[in-house]
Amino acid sequence: MPRAKYCITESDVQHAATYLSGRLNSFSLEFSDQVSPITAKKKFRLACDHKSSRKRAAQLNDWCEKYLSKAEWKKLKTAIRKRRERWDRYGDLKTVTMSAKAHSYLARI
Repeated sequence: MPRAKYCITESDVQHAATYLSGRLNSFSLEFSDQVSPITAKKKFRLACDHKSSRKRAAQLNDWCEKYLSKAEWKKLKTAIRKRRERWDRYGDLKTVTMSAKAHSYLARI
């Protein structure tokens, strides 16, 4: 049985909107067919304007279905997954690389 097609959920709306907004602003999205980036950007803003996260997720999903190529869908899914992982690990320990001189200053404090 084939896997169900990915659908943007209410919990993923923020991740998807942030990723797509950045890609649209830098004009680095690959659109399907003959789509104008300016038109796609206007429609994206309209899709993200809804107050309800359920409605926003549905509108954003429709926008992605209409404008994104398969390759961009795959990149979006990966970006959402990675952003979710980063948010989950936000409070965990961090590793920092510093010079020996900076370490000695920090040790004195």
